[in-house]
Amino acid sequence: KSGHCPSEDHDFCHDPTELSLSEQTQLQNDPGESAHLKDVCNSFCQYATFARCTRDGQARRVLALPESQQRLLPPSMIPGTPENREREKTMQGAEIQNQFFFDMMLRHAGMPNSQDIIADAKNENGNTLQKWSSDDHMSKVSSV
Repeated sequence: KSGHCPSEDHDFCHDPTELSLSEQTQLQNDPGESAHLKDVCNSFCQYATFARCTRDGQARRVLALPESQQRLLPPSMIPGTPENREREKTMQGAEIQNQFFFDMMLRHAGMPNSQDIIADAKNENGNTLQKWSSDDHMSKVSSV
């Protein structure tokens, strides 16, 4: 046991460097830090949903272009082409793999992952209730 114990429960105390970041944050009892950590983790849980919506928005913008401008794009960027279908398949696979990585990272940190959030966020009617992340938070997740 270390000489300094941030917890009231002295049987719980041990070297704080052995604790996960989430456990260290919780021990600090800082409501602002705890809320920030929860927001960041919630954003990681929503990565795949936001990535899929971003791809869909890009496809809609391409389709809104005049045909004369669409012809200047590579075939993989034009929705409906065989090249685009292959690209979409690759992107979907990458999104799933990235979400899996984020989920394992969250699990390692002792935080709920995307599957836990989905299971826990149901109301009495079975509808999913979830606090959506902001675009600002999601842009930070995308940069990871």
